Amino acid sequence: MIIAILLSLVPFTQLGLSYYASVQTVMASILAARITPNLRFIAPWWWIVILAIACGMLISVVAPGATGDDLLRRSREVAFFVLIAAGLRALSGRSPFQVDHRTHFGIAAICGLLFVVTVLQFLTLSRGAYFGLPPSLYVANSATLPDLLDLRYSHIRPFGTFGEPSYLAFVLLSLFVAITPALRHLTNRMARNSAGGRLVNPELIYLSAGAIAFSGLLSQSLSFYLAFPALLYFGVIRNAPANFKAAFATVAIVGVALMLGNTLTSGVVDRLSSGSDLSVAARLLVPAQVVPEYIIAHPFGTPFSNLVYSVTELSSQYGLTGVAILQNAFLNMFFNYGVGGIACIVILITAPRNIFLGTYVVFCTMFNGSIFSVDKFAIIVLCTSLYRAYSDYLSGRNDKAGLRR
Repeated sequence: MIIAILLSLVPFTQLGLSYYASVQTVMASILAARITPNLRFIAPWWWIVILAIACGMLISVVAPGATGDDLLRRSREVAFFVLIAAGLRALSGRSPFQVDHRTHFGIAAICGLLFVVTVLQFLTLSRGAYFGLPPSLYVANSATLPDLLDLRYSHIRPFGTFGEPSYLAFVLLSLFVAITPALRHLTNRMARNSAGGRLVNPELIYLSAGAIAFSGLLSQSLSFYLAFPALLYFGVIRNAPANFKAAFATVAIVGVALMLGNTLTSGVVDRLSSGSDLSVAARLLVPAQVVPEYIIAHPFGTPFSNLVYSVTELSSQYGLTGVAILQNAFLNMFFNYGVGGIACIVILITAPRNIFLGTYVVFCTMFNGSIFSVDKFAIIVLCTSLYRAYSDYLSGRNDKAGLRR
């Protein structure tokens, strides 16, 4: 029942009355309560490491020149760093949830809803008509929603029920991670339980995966184009039978050929290969060049009130302002915390004690400007919990959780 409630809230994560009086806070509160019992299994030394890193993240905001707002903002980031890291570590054992027949339908319904909305937006936005939830309902990313001038003169990508295409892609990738154990199971064999019923419902799982892939394609998110194939390969294809790998390779080659010849995606591919796209330059190329110089100048990072100025001093030589390049949370960790950003990344990768999930978390940092927030905690912990729940059952560790048709 709780899983069904949480899944039903996913499309509306960014809605609410205020930042904290919102759907994201409800989801985060439920998930925090469910994983709390698992925290007792975390080793004391690991807590010491986490708290030491958290203290290091605060160094730049307790130095002279920082404001009270800087301290409050950084304290919130530190809190969610600890929550995400602890949540991932707590879920490295067993999931606090048990999947059942409703889980299939819940995930399929959410993927289907996002697919329908994305397709309708792809059709209507290209004609200059807004299709989506009222902008006044959003408590995050509302500034990225298209206005009348954008609809008339700009190329607007589908954003689903969220505030921007990149966030849609983040949620889609997270839902894909949640069903990865089931997909892996189906590609190896169509196993049956002792009663003769199927362990997983292949129709709903494959439909969910297809809806995720197609919606992500329509979002035209560069991060999704990079992350989805990588997670698909390492999570599903790598250990699949040889004939499945051959079929996948064939489909992949045909898909790439269609992408190169399709106006929807060829522009993204061309800009990626040439490095001429402003989004690629702002999110990847320029920040990566600025980071080494920045860490030398600011080894412990910079308070938020001075961050844009400090980054612009270095990024201006590449023709971009600090505001433009602070869009990649992976690299933002270096800008915000200096060398402490390295420790943050190492913890995020190792906390799940699972290479696939660690890779997923790293990809999550590349979809927008911050990962240490209420909504990211909610989505990441929910989908990681579902991944663990599916894995527990399909490996026989959860006798009570039945995936009944």
